[in-house]
Amino acid sequence: MVRLDGAEDRGVTPGVSVSSEELCDAIREAAGSASLDGDAGSGNTIDIHFGEQLHTRILAGNEDGELRPEQVAAYVAKYSCKTSHEQITSRDSDPDRWRERGVPEQLVQMAAAALRLSERSGLRELGRWVHMLGFRGHFVTKSSRYSTTLRAARAAYRAHQDKPPDNADDNGTTVVLSVWQYLGSGYLNPGDVLLAAGVEASLRVAREALLDLRRGPP
Repeated sequence: MVRLDGAEDRGVTPGVSVSSEELCDAIREAAGSASLDGDAGSGNTIDIHFGEQLHTRILAGNEDGELRPEQVAAYVAKYSCKTSHEQITSRDSDPDRWRERGVPEQLVQMAAAALRLSERSGLRELGRWVHMLGFRGHFVTKSSRYSTTLRAARAAYRAHQDKPPDNADDNGTTVVLSVWQYLGSGYLNPGDVLLAAGVEASLRVAREALLDLRRGPP
């Protein structure tokens, strides 16, 4: 999620007219020029930069064009719950076993690259993050203003949880009504894993074909 704030104070409008399409163009230009000299271990450095594939998408609002906080939260939650693949673990180091479990080849190659890099003296810790394809940071960056307001909201929410509920009786005890319902299980055998991986691959191909149709001929 990328938004444009004012230069003097975060959380306010930038004070200039910038369309969503222009912001997407700026993101693509920034990604094309950004680079970093990273530590490759053994005194060597590596040029780190974005790859050729970059897709920006405008998060649409409601019919009035207004983007509600709930929409942003749902979008971020969708990706914050994702991992590289549930069939790759931090203790597993055999790409052939990943393939047997139905892990897509692209993820196998990325995880295997993280393993190879972990053999270098300066990159030993990468081996602990194979299940995240070598990425060991937080999935999202936050401004100081955002973090502060988030902590305040979380504290207020917990304080509200600690308040006695309206259905507490005169003795101070609380009546708890709970309903448990079975929803389902995960993959039970390797066949289910392969079937799910095939469905995932088919959906990915369909999405890419739809994007090509929308873009039109080159």
